[in-house]
Amino acid sequence: MTPASFHPAAGQELLDAVGYYEARAPGLGLAFLDEAERTVGLIRRFPRIGPAIEADFRRLAFGRFPFSIIYRLPADTVRILAVMHHRQRPGYWQERR
Repeated sequence: MTPASFHPAAGQELLDAVGYYEARAPGLGLAFLDEAERTVGLIRRFPRIGPAIEADFRRLAFGRFPFSIIYRLPADTVRILAVMHHRQRPGYWQERR
């Protein structure tokens, strides 16, 4: 399995989304976190699973929530750059490495 690391801003986006969903309904934040972990697990097992969206960036959408993981593959690792809501400003994460 390919190792993965989160950009600090992506990690914060994940925590913010978990908090948002948990505030809306108890247990929904944990469901979001489970979906995020499932999506990251797929990426770690199959790094090229997400379609290329720009240069060396890839995206894989969650199944249940309107979010995607934006990542790149430097060397033999997965670098998660954003946990992006589908209604966010496109490309806001492009300066992250």
